[in-house]
Amino acid sequence: MADLDQSGRVSQRVKVWRGPSLGWSEIEVQPTVTLSQAGIFAVPLGTHTILCAVTGIVIDLPDINVWCNSPQFYPGANYENSIWIKDISGLVSLASPLIITPFGTQAIDGLAQNWQIIQARGEIRLYPRSPLSLGWISG
Repeated sequence: MADLDQSGRVSQRVKVWRGPSLGWSEIEVQPTVTLSQAGIFAVPLGTHTILCAVTGIVIDLPDINVWCNSPQFYPGANYENSIWIKDISGLVSLASPLIITPFGTQAIDGLAQNWQIIQARGEIRLYPRSPLSLGWISG
């Protein structure tokens, strides 16, 4: 996989048969974004993996209801509906964490507060909980 259009998104597309009503649709498989500048990053629909190449990043999670209820034929939707966030810089620490912010009052593991990655090369995997009102669960 390569970032041919220099957009920062590296992805692979496949055609998926959605049945006789919807037919074939092309979707991204585990679309990846690499962040190389500090600042706030709002996770777009369909993003699966976020690689953080610098510190000073705040990641704003999408509304879990919109994330999970987007149409299955949405071109950017992925198979798993999870979000993986990883420090690839090796510079993350307690003094310089990656901050993950849930949407509104939504929660991660039952806590409606910001999460932090504080270990170099650390990662978090977020999966929707059922019912969606419970928010995300880390894995």
